[in-house]
Amino acid sequence: MAGWLSYNYRTELARLHLTGKLPTDKIRQLWPSVTVPGPEAEALPQAGALRYAALAGEMLRRLPHFPGRFTQPDEASDEWAVDGQHSATGAPLLAGDPHLAFGFPSIWYLARIDTPDASLAGATAPGVPFLILGRNRDIAWSFTTTGADTQDVFIETVLPDGDYQTPDGPKPFTVREERIRVRGRPDVVIHVRESRHGPIISDVGQPAENGEALVHPPALALAAVNLAPGSTAASGIMALNAARTVEEAGRAAAEITTPMQNLLVADHSHIALFTTGRVPVRKSGDGWAPVPGASGAYDWTGTVGGIQLPFFIAPDSGRLVNANERTAPPDFPVFLGLDWFGDWRAQRIRALLDEKRKLSVDDFTSMQVDATDIFARQLLPLLTALPPPDGVAGRAAALLQHWGGEMAVDLPQPLIFNAWIQRFYLDLMRRAGIGDSYFGPWQEFVAWVVTPAGADWCGGDCKPILLQALHDAVAGLSARFGNDPAAWRWGDAHQAIFRHPLLGALPLLGRLTTSRIAVPGDDQTLFRGGAPVGRLESLHGPEYRGVYDLADLDLSRFVIAPGQSGNLLSRHAHDFLTRWRDGGTVTLGPGVDHVEAKYRLSP
Repeated sequence: MAGWLSYNYRTELARLHLTGKLPTDKIRQLWPSVTVPGPEAEALPQAGALRYAALAGEMLRRLPHFPGRFTQPDEASDEWAVDGQHSATGAPLLAGDPHLAFGFPSIWYLARIDTPDASLAGATAPGVPFLILGRNRDIAWSFTTTGADTQDVFIETVLPDGDYQTPDGPKPFTVREERIRVRGRPDVVIHVRESRHGPIISDVGQPAENGEALVHPPALALAAVNLAPGSTAASGIMALNAARTVEEAGRAAAEITTPMQNLLVADHSHIALFTTGRVPVRKSGDGWAPVPGASGAYDWTGTVGGIQLPFFIAPDSGRLVNANERTAPPDFPVFLGLDWFGDWRAQRIRALLDEKRKLSVDDFTSMQVDATDIFARQLLPLLTALPPPDGVAGRAAALLQHWGGEMAVDLPQPLIFNAWIQRFYLDLMRRAGIGDSYFGPWQEFVAWVVTPAGADWCGGDCKPILLQALHDAVAGLSARFGNDPAAWRWGDAHQAIFRHPLLGALPLLGRLTTSRIAVPGDDQTLFRGGAPVGRLESLHGPEYRGVYDLADLDLSRFVIAPGQSGNLLSRHAHDFLTRWRDGGTVTLGPGVDHVEAKYRLSP
């Protein structure tokens, strides 16, 4: 999890791959939050970046990426809290729902654990002897991803004898052998090279017979906080499980070395947000793209964590919100990174919190299944002002008039909007000669391109490309759903898919271990339902939801999907699915209605 929720070596490889295909300023525009050029922009050509561009593209194709098996998306989760002045019970309320890849079994397992000294309830994970998300007797907590830059790719200079150049002269790579035993087949042997910066990731997928691949360039090394020795993440989470106040939770947060997360906490009186993890301190550079490793000019001099990272305790506003947007201003004294996500979901959370003076647990659970897309609302004035086309495309476009961005399963508008905007984005990438060769924030890019600042990507006027994208998108939808746009339904395309990562590929077991359900929302709603651009399914989202009332933590609300059991033959394997989709929850109180099974664990 620390590997997938840490940033940003895939982005650096993507930028390296685009070198030579686009000018540096154009590459930076693909990530609109990057507004100022850094030294890496000039360093890349001098470091021989052009000869590495093809390698970076090949690496991006070879390396796992979402939605592949055992992968996670780049951004994840919503969380918000209000203090007692804003709650109906007079005590803080907290809500959190991590947005991770859907699967069967779920990553999460609901549990209540009572001992003479403690009471815990929330989400556990396989192999972890404590809660990851949830509450104890005194506090409740949740996490979202920060998006901070904790990874750098270094271009190592490999010498003819197989050593690599360092500021202190040539040094040999550290080489180790990893042996994977496969039943009924020969062992798979992987030779891993490491430089002083980290493992040589450009060796991934390369032939290594007789060690031949270990003595020749190229060599791209990964420096990553999540790979650093001395991690205290486990002890930090255990300390969080035992914390009694937000201040104690803050001290526990400082121990969680990786991944970098926004830890939202509430105790019986206060709310707080802390940043977990460590961010590197660079001698120079801003982590924009791979940098030369030989001179040491871009080396890390250490890491920063704890109270040196953003934190907020008992804010005057009485509320805290995060939905992956940045938590610190650009002039924050610690450099956290260049790439940040849009704040559309955070805008929606704040708007819903503003609607009531006193909020309840029911209000929070309803918010978690809200399906209004602020990103769509932002683009709709532009789309509805376009000249109306003829035929099916015109009828489809007309349906967007007076639509408010609600991504409901029984409406055609969400289907039209998402297919149209995705087609527009893919057309822009095709026109630029990029295709799918980079991992970029496509919605943030679209929102920027349709402004005067980004119109150059459309040749100065995006209207013709938008209209053509509408025709192409509608043609594809008509082929699937017929020629009457008013009869189209978002839920026919937008289905949450929970598939077993191994058994799901088998013909019979695949059907038994895969669940589908039509769901509201999309990639920018609180009921998150996202997928890579070009796909309309729901492949990641809030597989777990928790809402906590600090006035009575036994009444906290929970749900996971698709079900509590990982046994495909159990009736509890998928029985939470409809409840989860419709916003239903369960409590994990001190008593039970009936006992269905007991398990005894013996040392």
